[in-house]
Amino acid sequence: DKKTLKPIGEWNTGRVVVNGSKVEHWLNGEIVVAYDLNSEAFKKISQGTHYKQWAKFAKEKKGHIAFQDHTDDVWFRNIKIKELPEPNEAQTFDPTATPPAKELEEGFASLFDGTSTENFRGLKLDDVPDKWVIDGGSLHYTGGGVYTRDLVTKKKFTDFDLRWFWKIEKGGNSGVKYRMDENKSYKNIHALGLEYQMIDDVNHADAKNTSNHSTASIYDLYECNEKKKVNPPGQWNSSRLVVHGDKVEHYLNGELVASCEIGSDDFNQRLAKSKYKKFEGFGQASPSHIVLQDHEDKVWFRNIRIKELGE
Repeated sequence: DKKTLKPIGEWNTGRVVVNGSKVEHWLNGEIVVAYDLNSEAFKKISQGTHYKQWAKFAKEKKGHIAFQDHTDDVWFRNIKIKELPEPNEAQTFDPTATPPAKELEEGFASLFDGTSTENFRGLKLDDVPDKWVIDGGSLHYTGGGVYTRDLVTKKKFTDFDLRWFWKIEKGGNSGVKYRMDENKSYKNIHALGLEYQMIDDVNHADAKNTSNHSTASIYDLYECNEKKKVNPPGQWNSSRLVVHGDKVEHYLNGELVASCEIGSDDFNQRLAKSKYKKFEGFGQASPSHIVLQDHEDKVWFRNIRIKELGE
């Protein structure tokens, strides 16, 4: 519904992003089509088209880019390309090894580089609470069974690609929250917003009993798909959160495992059945701070970096 095509004779801006099996089509600054070449949905759709006669359709990982001759006049200008690195970090990331304290992809800025908490403060505080410490290049919540305060970025973000490494203690629970309104925090301790859940899926009752409360779920709203592979407590996981307009994507160890569109009929129906139904405007605050959750349990974050996304 975000597609806006300019009239004949006026210039449009197109963009195609192909990253592994993930494909995005953009038009005039908006993402209008997104799909996974390996998904069952794509396979089903392609089998209903004239492409089904080609067994290797869209299977080649490397190929030419073509500009179509369809007998009609068409004009192109300012054609440019950027080659992307191999996207599946799950194949190269060793969960038993300590990830780098700072390693930035092109276009990313560091929120935590292993040496300073200067980009954070406590929820509704000016400073970082004592239980959040730097421990050997990691940002560590020391736990102890008593809530203190969530940690929030000093800066607010609108559209972004956030990446980080994390590990948690046995039976632990934490998360990263976004699209939150600090003025609507719970008891001035916990931020209220959409959440990328981080939890011990095996030993924590909440994760075992409720699928949309497990690691990488969009907490209390969307469960993860079958591609989810989480490493156990004490081992590092690699996470990525992409928020662009109303579209949200949760990645875990290199795989897209959960997604949603804020404000869609499906989202609103799920919200009406969730614990957040009583909070008006839940998940719609933008720009907003990004939150590292205090849930009483020990958790470690490392190499937190962010890229702000434009049109």
